Amino acid sequence: MNELPPAEYRQIHSRPSLWASMKSLLLPLNLLLSTLLFVWLVE
Repeated sequence: MNELPPAEYRQIHSRPSLWASMKSLLLPLNLLLSTLLFVWLVE
């Protein structure tokens, strides 16, 4: 597995980290939106 060049290794392993950071950024936003919607419906 270590026979990959560093550039290719980085290219392969950068996409899941980007997706994970996007998901971790979207999760609090989605939680905040759902909370605001819930509060708006209850009030």
